[in-house]
Order: sequence, then structure tokens, then C-alpha cells
Amino acid sequence: MVPTRLRRGVIAVSLILCIAVPALARAQTRLPPGVRGPDTGMATRSVAKYLDLERAFQERLSAKDRSGVLKVLADDFDVRTASSPDALSTDDWLRREFALPAHGDRVRDLLVREFDDIDVVSFLLDRTKVDGSGRTGPTQFVVDVWRRSSGKLLARNAEPAAHAPRLPSRPSGRY
Repeated sequence: MVPTRLRRGVIAVSLILCIAVPALARAQTRLPPGVRGPDTGMATRSVAKYLDLERAFQERLSAKDRSGVLKVLADDFDVRTASSPDALSTDDWLRREFALPAHGDRVRDLLVREFDDIDVVSFLLDRTKVDGSGRTGPTQFVVDVWRRSSGKLLARNAEPAAHAPRLPSRPSGRY
């Protein structure tokens, strides 16, 4: 027979674990803003890395920083969209991007798939006009192809998102 004192200790430890483990699990599900993780809710290292890269790249585009953008792009970079059947060259795409009125970009719902030295990064891109109106343009679904070893962006495919999830009207506390 197990002594009463030992039994009480085991029960106390069990109760502490029942309370502490779920709390720790919730604490680890905090994701960077704009990231939706898999069922576990935890962002992978590659998701965190590419979220930073994509956000920095979009900031350079919004700031019309041509030299900063070109540092990230591969020499043979091209862009495809539904509106143009042919791939756009880097110069044509930058000319089009820089002609847009000032806007702020938000990268969200990012997903990374890794294949040898190639990483395929897909995300939603929300564009907000910077005129103070707070109006947003259409959300785009973007797929970028990166070469991991060089850190260069090889290709971009961008389409208007058919059914982009709305931005939450108030913070959910999740990120």
C-alpha cells in the first residue's frame, strides 16, 4: 500500500502538470503578426525567415528603392500575372510598380515549401493607400520562388485573390 503522504504528493504534482502544460502550450502558439501556422499554431524557422524577407522586400518596393530591390532579385528574375500572358522583365515590372501611387503593403498568411535549394513562398498581400483614407486595394495572392543558397528571388506570380480572408476588425489576441 502506498503511504498517504506519497499519494498526496503524486496528486499535487499531477494537478500542477494539468494546469501548467496547457498554459505553456498556449504560450508557444504565439506567431509573428501575419502568420497562420499549421494545426500546431507554431511558426517554423523558414516561415519566420521568409516573413521578414518578404516584408523587407515589400517595404523597398513601397519606398521605390530601386537599388534595394535589385539586390534581392536574381539576374533572370521575371514576374507573371493573369493580366499579362507573357512574363514581365525586371525593368518592366519595376516601372509598373514604381508608377503606382504611394501605398503600404501587408504580408500575411505566409506558407513556405522547401525543395532542395528552392523555397516556394506563398502569401496574401494587402495594399493600403497611404493618402490617409485607409482604403485598401485588392488583396493579391503571391507566390515567390527563392534560391536559398544565394538568398535571391527568382520569380514572382501575383493574382488578385479570389476569396481572401478578411482582416480582423479587432485584434484576436492570437498574434
